[in-house]
Amino acid sequence: MENISYIIEKSNSDYFGVRKLPYAVFLSLLKHFRLRDLQSTSEGRELLAKSKRLYATEPELDKLNQLKNQLNRSKITKE
Repeated sequence: MENISYIIEKSNSDYFGVRKLPYAVFLSLLKHFRLRDLQSTSEGRELLAKSKRLYATEPELDKLNQLKNQLNRSKITKE
């Protein structure tokens, strides 16, 4: 019910109009309204930047190679 009232508030719609929305459209509106709210504050933008890093699925190969090189150098200096 919280999400329905949120969509009603943000879209200036009524309860029955929101209930008639296809579920995919409802979820899309919910996502975009929440993102817009987060982007409107500096704390929200910071949170979005952090979450973007958390949900990244592709490895940053250049950073992994840098780390590998650093580890190799530290092994060489210890020997």
